[in-house]
Amino acid sequence: MLLDYLKIVIVVSLIPVIMISLYISSKVDSDKPFAFIFHLFLKGILSCIPACILEMIFSYYYPTAPKDLINLFIYTFLSVGIIEEFCKWVNVVKEANDYTIDRIYDLVIYAVTVSLGFAFFENITYTLRFGITTEIIRDFLSVPGHAMFGAFMGYYLGMAKYHQGERHYIRFIIYGIFSLLIPALFHTTFDFILSVESNYVTIIFFVFLIIAYRIIIHKINSMASNNRRIRKRY
Repeated sequence: MLLDYLKIVIVVSLIPVIMISLYISSKVDSDKPFAFIFHLFLKGILSCIPACILEMIFSYYYPTAPKDLINLFIYTFLSVGIIEEFCKWVNVVKEANDYTIDRIYDLVIYAVTVSLGFAFFENITYTLRFGITTEIIRDFLSVPGHAMFGAFMGYYLGMAKYHQGERHYIRFIIYGIFSLLIPALFHTTFDFILSVESNYVTIIFFVFLIIAYRIIIHKINSMASNNRRIRKRY
């Protein structure tokens, strides 16, 4: 009985993952083999382990979230946003140093795939704890949310990779910092809005989502249409 339920949870969790993966990869003609993409997906799943450990350590020392909004935002950034995005970011950066990367949009595909692996595993753990209703809600909100954070990460990593090795390397540094900071801030804002007690939370949350998705869709469309080749440096 439990095994059958687990199969249903896995299948349902895979639906948004597959749909988002197809959407991201359809923007360009990617020649990356499925085995490699699956390898990235597994890395995303495994990145949940250090993220969980770090979050447990943080919650041990700081078990209570503050009430005032500014400190609550900082608390959410430190306890969730930066931890989870860093654990994903490390895996994507490792792949960013691979010379098999040909074009800047490759990093978007890599980062989104890792993020979807993370979201997939997280989705399963939440569903086993809170039920199938939670999974359905997360399929429409949290999984696309993680993909969005990954898209921001991949966009700025792609730009950093493009500028890597130039004489004036300030752009490389700025884009590299943004590749972690921007997704962490969007992730923090995502969780922060949901944690605020207000009658207008739902409206504010969906306004935030609309704005965030419009920004990232514009960025990845722009990058896909101008998918510049990365200059190899051996």
